Amino acid sequence: MDGKFDEVDEGIVKKMERYFYEDDEFAEIFEEFANKNASKIDLDTDECKLEYTELYDEFHALYEGALSEYIEKQGSTTKQFYSEVRVAFEKDDKSDVAVFAQIMMATCDFDVFLMLMRETARRQRGQKMIGMSSDDFFADEVDQGGSKK
Repeated sequence: MDGKFDEVDEGIVKKMERYFYEDDEFAEIFEEFANKNASKIDLDTDECKLEYTELYDEFHALYEGALSEYIEKQGSTTKQFYSEVRVAFEKDDKSDVAVFAQIMMATCDFDVFLMLMRETARRQRGQKMIGMSSDDFFADEVDQGGSKK
């Protein structure tokens, strides 16, 4: 081999991983969405408005559409993609493919979506970004004194 990446032997999941992690155009789709819609986020309250659900549905459709379009451009189907993921989970639920699938699912989680939209709104309005830690994602496991339960 000449050292170039051999795409012929590469499955759809590996192609998708490269697209997901490395393709700037893919990331720009969602940055553009967040920038366009951040003005709809009310930073004066933590309340989740019905409008956020509608916004999330729009984001989720965009996300799934971009992934499906890429899969089809690679000559595969979403059914083939999910089949490869399912087989990987069955073999080893801690495999690279399984972890990648979990990251993909987390990316389109409502709470993660809302956090990213709020951070985009803060940035656009010149407000300080909120520092985050793993405790922010596991808040229900921390008692009021800040100790893990």
